[in-house]
Amino acid sequence: MTNIKEVARQAGVSASTVSRVLNAKGYVNEATRQKVLQAVQQTGYRPNVLAKSLKSGRSNTICLMVPSMQNPIFSRDGAGRGGRGAPQRVHGGALQHQRGRHGGKGVHR
Repeated sequence: MTNIKEVARQAGVSASTVSRVLNAKGYVNEATRQKVLQAVQQTGYRPNVLAKSLKSGRSNTICLMVPSMQNPIFSRDGAGRGGRGAPQRVHGGALQHQRGRHGGKGVHR
């Protein structure tokens, strides 16, 4: 797995410069920004979400507690029964429900 230091080495800049480019914080020369973005693409760098959440103290994750998974309203097997089915994680932290036989859109943010 590629890390930010490897991206910095590939781009010929410091790790803090890579961080500023990726987080869009602080000034970075446009030519340098392009070198960093190209190095990110070449190395296949992807931010480590777990490391970022540990550093920031925020996980952007929610917990849904249900009384019983035996009840079809709460279980994944209940999809389509009772209207919406089981929630699924989608990009951006939204919960999206499967469309049930009642035809509701079922997207909750």
